[in-house]
Amino acid sequence: MTRDIDVSTVVTLHREGKYLARTLRSLSEAATFAADSDLRTELVAAFDRSDPLTREVFRAADLSAFRAVRVIEANHGSVSLSRNAGCRAAMGEWLDLIDGDDLTSYCSIARMAETGRERGAKCVLVPKFSLGFGGKYYTVEYFSQDDIAAFATVKYPLFTSKVFYHRSLHDVVQYRDVPLGMGYAYEDWHFNCEAMSAGYSFFSVEGTALLYRQRLDSRNHAADRISARQPPPSMLFKPSRFRQVFTQTIARYSGPNAAPLPHLRGFNLFKDPVYRAIIARANAIDPAVDIGRYEWDCLGHFSNAIDARVGIAYYRMCEAVASDEFEEVFLLSSDTTSGPVMDSLLIGARASPGRSRLALFDYVPGDGWQDGAPGDAAITPVFLPALCAELTVEDRDLLCFKLIQATAESATLQFAADGFGRRFFSTFAPVLDRSHSICYRPANRVAEFAPGYPSIDPVVFDFLSEHAGAIDRVICADIDTLRDDRRRGSLPRSGNELA
Repeated sequence: MTRDIDVSTVVTLHREGKYLARTLRSLSEAATFAADSDLRTELVAAFDRSDPLTREVFRAADLSAFRAVRVIEANHGSVSLSRNAGCRAAMGEWLDLIDGDDLTSYCSIARMAETGRERGAKCVLVPKFSLGFGGKYYTVEYFSQDDIAAFATVKYPLFTSKVFYHRSLHDVVQYRDVPLGMGYAYEDWHFNCEAMSAGYSFFSVEGTALLYRQRLDSRNHAADRISARQPPPSMLFKPSRFRQVFTQTIARYSGPNAAPLPHLRGFNLFKDPVYRAIIARANAIDPAVDIGRYEWDCLGHFSNAIDARVGIAYYRMCEAVASDEFEEVFLLSSDTTSGPVMDSLLIGARASPGRSRLALFDYVPGDGWQDGAPGDAAITPVFLPALCAELTVEDRDLLCFKLIQATAESATLQFAADGFGRRFFSTFAPVLDRSHSICYRPANRVAEFAPGYPSIDPVVFDFLSEHAGAIDRVICADIDTLRDDRRRGSLPRSGNELA
């Protein structure tokens, strides 16, 4: 099919009025430069509950550089859904996405389109650099997927929201709506993971940059504050899919001959005439893009070439599980408070051996830990110290969450209100299903801080007081503790009982 438009630049518009004139001028420069290479560019403006100032600025802008201008009206209140609407309306062979307050390099459309035609339809292109400006100044250098340990995306968002891709990807992957306050965040990270899972490869395009405006009142900053700082579940992290996508990459980054991290240019990028020209032309549009600030007021120079260890550990965890679906999950610590969790695991295995159970151990138990379970019981153990020996406990917890998210999102989660279970649930409670959680509450630990003055250890009580509303059932170890918790109101109104 022959198209009249080569590239559709899709810009989402909400309340960016005080910045929008600069964004549109930047996009117009890129469209003008692309026209010199006979590229036909259109602008698709997706308005979503936009304020009057944003609309006024858009109406006043000179958009003659574009072959066509399409305006989409929506009432989603969602950047994801407005992006999807803009992509559906776009007529171009390639889609170029940007937010309404950022700037793009003047040569971006031309160089992205050239690279896309060279790479083919199964590529997703990102700028070589993201340059933060405004509230914060920093640089991020993006390397192509094949040049980094891309499986580290289990912990980090490896690519920017400024993506350029063939419209065929939109038929396979759309942006998922991630409302503020739902616990999840980062629709861009989720989209990029889904694209990888669908067999698309990411490439950075040399000689291009995103000028990424830093606003302290931005949606991303709000998401950082109130979410679990994790994207929604992605097919990429299903164990079978993760192994399929990253088998060859794991081989390159494992063992004594692991591939080194690529060289990071840092501030030296500004010695390159190509990037000096990008900065100069962006500065003419918005003086906040000041090359000097990247030298004397810079938070740092970063890249997506991330330490591979977390991704390698998750890959090993995926190898350890034979299923992509579990009905029950158990978090087990070496301390005595996990005794009831182990008892429940083994009793359940005897009663219903056909149910699939995932047992996550933060220690390596003795050989007889399965004694009492029938031989045909479907228990899959994952021993974190053996698979994640070099990781912090926070990273271990993250990988457990990713595995649960990918294989057991609707499973019953059983844990003790101490050690591993308390730490895990405290971190990920915003995105765990309370209707499928059972917490075992140990008896109060009492000590005397002075003769005749007993003191209850507050750790477990504080945990339950904070998270009781997120737990379906609390099972107490003794009647006195149960009565005390009920009197203090630190248990769910229903679903608390004696072991």
